[in-house]
Amino acid sequence: QVTAAHEVLHAVYARLSSADRKHLDVLLNDYYKHGLHDPQVQAEVKLYQQTEPNDVMDEMSCTFGTEIADLPPALETYYHHYFSNRSAIVQYEMQYEATFTARQAKIKQYDQQLAGMKQQIDSSEASLQTMQTQLSAAQARLKQLLAAGQNDAYNAAIPAYNSQVNSYNAGGTDRKKRIASYNQLVDERNAVASELTTLDIALDTRLTTQTAR
Repeated sequence: QVTAAHEVLHAVYARLSSADRKHLDVLLNDYYKHGLHDPQVQAEVKLYQQTEPNDVMDEMSCTFGTEIADLPPALETYYHHYFSNRSAIVQYEMQYEATFTARQAKIKQYDQQLAGMKQQIDSSEASLQTMQTQLSAAQARLKQLLAAGQNDAYNAAIPAYNSQVNSYNAGGTDRKKRIASYNQLVDERNAVASELTTLDIALDTRLTTQTAR
C-alpha cells in the first residue's frame, strides 16, 4: 500500500507545472530543514541525496506524504488533493516498520541465545576432551595392573573407571542434546531472518522505484 501511494506521488510530481513544483519544493525543503525529526525518514532522505541527488525533492514529496503523520498545513493541503485519507497510508507504514523492528529485535534475541548456547557447547566439548584423556590414562593403568598380575588392585579400580565412563557417556549425550537445541534455534532464527529479508526487499523496492520507473 505504501509503495503504491509512493508511486502515485511520483506520477503527480512529474506532472506538476514548473511553478507548482517550485512552490512544492520550497515547502518540502523548509520542512526537511526545520520540521523533520523522524530519524528513519531523515536516513531515507540522506540515502536519496547520495544515490539520486537530482531527484531528492521528488523523493521527499513521496516519502513525506506516505511516512509522516503530521505535516505543516500547506503540505497537508497539497496531499489532500490526491489522498482522502492520508493517515491510513501512514498507518500502513507504521505497521510495516513495527513488524520490521519486531523481527530485528527477535533476531537479536536469537543471536544472544545462540551465543550463550555456543559457549556451553564449547565448554562441554572441552570437558569431554579432558574426560577422554583421563579415561585413556585410567584404561592404560588398568592394562598395566592386569599385565602385572595385580588383580586385586585392578578390581578395586574398575568401579571408579566405570563411573568415569558413565560420566563421559552422559556428557556426550548432553552435548548432543545441546547441539540439537542449538540447531533448532538456528532454524527458527533463520526463518525470522528470511521474513526480515522479504520485508527489507519491500522497503528497498520503495527506495529504488525512482530508477525503475
